[in-house]
Order: sequence, then C-alpha cells, then structure tokens
Amino acid sequence: MTTREFITLLQSHPNHILDFEYRPGEHLRPDYHITEVKNVYIDATDCGGRTDSWQETVVQLWEAPTPEPNHGPITSDKALSILGRVAQQKPLLMESTLKFEYGNAG
Repeated sequence: MTTREFITLLQSHPNHILDFEYRPGEHLRPDYHITEVKNVYIDATDCGGRTDSWQETVVQLWEAPTPEPNHGPITSDKALSILGRVAQQKPLLMESTLKFEYGNAG
C-alpha cells in the first residue's frame, strides 16, 4: 500500500478506530502512539553487486511501558491530523510503499 492509498483509506472511513495486529491474534493496546513518520530513501547494493534504490514511508507506532488509560484509541481522523502536521514540515512521499514500525518496552 502506498502512502496515498493509506490516506485515501483513512479519508474514506472517518472516525474509525485504527487497530493494528502485530502478530496473529495480538493487537496494539488502544493507547498506542504514532510517534514518528519517516521519509526513507534507500540506496542499496546486494551481495551479488546489484544495485537498487527506492523510497518508503515508515509510520512508527509505540506503546508506553504501562497503559495510559487517559489516552484513547487513535481514529482515522486523528491519524490524518498527525499526517497533516508532518506534511506541513516535510512533504510526504505519496507514491512510496507505506510500512509500520512497532515498538514497546517488552
């Protein structure tokens, strides 16, 4: 999925809760945060000497070490707001592949 496709999907489903499954049957807690949106430019050479380059958008998801009961789930509207703030600082790579990066204290 590209960044553009993800944004279009969010826009098509206003106020829906974003629920991420990081392992079969295991979901992020509802109090997760979107902590960073990264424009990633990759210029790589594999072990056979073949070169390649591409771009990715990486959305970083994070859970605090302890649940935050006052932090509600992220909705499509809130995610769009975050992406909008990011785009005001740096243009989003709209046609790049979108990836999610997840971390917690565990």
